[in-house]
Amino acid sequence: MIPIDRRVLLVLGVAVSTCLAAAVPSRAQSPAEAQQIATDAYVYGYSLITTEVTRVQMSNVPKIEGFTSPTGQFVNVPRYPPADYRGVSAPNADTLYSVAWLDLAEPQVFSHPDMGDRFYLFELTDLWMSDSELSPGKRTASGKAANYLFTAPGWKGEVPADMKHFPVATRYGHSRPHICRWQRGRLQGRQRVAGTV
Repeated sequence: MIPIDRRVLLVLGVAVSTCLAAAVPSRAQSPAEAQQIATDAYVYGYSLITTEVTRVQMSNVPKIEGFTSPTGQFVNVPRYPPADYRGVSAPNADTLYSVAWLDLAEPQVFSHPDMGDRFYLFELTDLWMSDSELSPGKRTASGKAANYLFTAPGWKGEVPADMKHFPVATRYGHSRPHICRWQRGRLQGRQRVAGTV
């Protein structure tokens, strides 16, 4: 059983309260309306809660080990996930993972080296697990080295001239780099590249 802490309950309470407050009509609600409000609250809050539980399980550790790492540190897993791995709902069997959970209470700087012709995507998601079409990758930054400033909602400040601003919809973010291991017909060392980010 996954323990639910006060933060998870607070998120759920805020989601339900927000939906109920926004939907308070001047007349009594029918059972169908009440059910729709409850459904909306569930749809809004469920992903936040399950992602928060996953974040705590994967980042509430003192050091990098296995698939876990402290908040703000990448773990580069040197092998494919085993068939019995259940840390996430559906890990890709053909992907070498690097993972970092970010606390954006303060802006975070992310940099990557020149990636050349290699396919890469440094997918960044919010707690709804919504990724951005602007996530750093071959499509958005060609292969050139780049610097990014990841910020939480409501952040006000100056973005340094050599950085691209990347606002995230929630305070916590999740980065999962995807770096192609195959290049020009041979297997490449993904860890060599991932270890430099």
